[in-house]
Amino acid sequence: VADIAWSGDNNACGLIVARSKGTAVITASTVDGSFVAQCTVTVIDDNTPVDPNAPAISIDNVTSSAGKTVEVNIALKNNPGILGASFTLSYSEELTLISAQKGEALSSLTYTAPGELSNPCRFGWDGVDESDADGVVLTLTFKVPDNAKQGDSYAINISYDNGSIFDNSMNAINFSIESGSIKI
Repeated sequence: VADIAWSGDNNACGLIVARSKGTAVITASTVDGSFVAQCTVTVIDDNTPVDPNAPAISIDNVTSSAGKTVEVNIALKNNPGILGASFTLSYSEELTLISAQKGEALSSLTYTAPGELSNPCRFGWDGVDESDADGVVLTLTFKVPDNAKQGDSYAINISYDNGSIFDNSMNAINFSIESGSIKI
């Protein structure tokens, strides 16, 4: 159903790649086995209807050219109400993440930025009241490689651990993810 494509120094970044229709559990663990995490991935084909009212996290697909900087938005739609959330951002190792600015969609929650903009990096929000606003949660600014060529595409992905997005009653909320890219 799905494989992991590894990249980066010492295979530090893993990207889930769909292979066939179905559901799979992806398990990650530390080398010493002291920490294990799982997520469930469902791969659908183009003929499977997607509920247009289901909660979703989407990343822009943008175009750019070699050596330029470009902004990419990460947005929520059909947000049922979030009290807390934690997301992990990963992107093609050829890109340089210059900045990450908090958007307005979760403005009532406290934003936690990563200590450094590494790849991957983790962003979080928490609050006292739920935020059910749709819209941009992060605006990322990337530098495109100087040697990028026409037709190149650089993936930008976001993920979250089961239970890391929750509502006021501490119930887990599941969002579908629409990955994005920068195309040359």
